[in-house]
Amino acid sequence: MAHAISFTDHATNVTSAQGFVARLIKGVSDYRRFLAIHAELESLSDRSLEDMGLTRSDVSAVARESVYGA
Repeated sequence: MAHAISFTDHATNVTSAQGFVARLIKGVSDYRRFLAIHAELESLSDRSLEDMGLTRSDVSAVARESVYGA
């Protein structure tokens, strides 16, 4: 039985793997941005948050929205 090597399948697998790695890197980067924004907002006083129209319970939602969108 003869075996044929398909270079297009290999190219598709490489492209798929590169796409996976790119999405993984972006996901980690986005999560780090979320953590940084969250920490920055959490470090503010209640008065500073109030001046921005926020409460402490809004911090997670605001950080999430700023990174991942609405």
